[in-house]
Amino acid sequence: MFSNVLAARTTLLFTLQAQTADGVTATSSISVITNGPPISGTFGVTPTSGTEISTSFLFFASNWFDENLPLYYQFSFYDTKGIAQVVQSSSLSSYATPSTGLPAGLDSNGFNVTCFATISDSVGSSTISEAKVTVNKASLTATLALLSANIATFSGSTQSDQTTA
Repeated sequence: MFSNVLAARTTLLFTLQAQTADGVTATSSISVITNGPPISGTFGVTPTSGTEISTSFLFFASNWFDENLPLYYQFSFYDTKGIAQVVQSSSLSSYATPSTGLPAGLDSNGFNVTCFATISDSVGSSTISEAKVTVNKASLTATLALLSANIATFSGSTQSDQTTA
């Protein structure tokens, strides 16, 4: 817990009492509930394992609760240098569309890639939930085949664009 920060979802009672010079007293109170981050949800990535380049991973968050709606979802992963890479910036969608490819994890880490969701309420309070997936390296043959297919698709669309111009 941080110092000088009120605890989340705590009820505080503030009371003011005043007294006049002739002894008349008046009291007023107000009860305030502090905000807290979204709670009780789950975050996952499917499938839980795959291969870089060829596997599409779907990030999803479900059953998150907060009084301050709407909720916003941001999906990210840490690359092999530990730098967060955003898959989907803050959005009302609780799943990342379209599904995304992920880079292979480090061999020294069992090819694991840490993915995470940041779920925020409408006043900016947020929580982070993590999930690990295994992303294996693609074979050279598979990488070349995919590259060739993409080049053929790109060449076909370029020729089509030129004939319609």
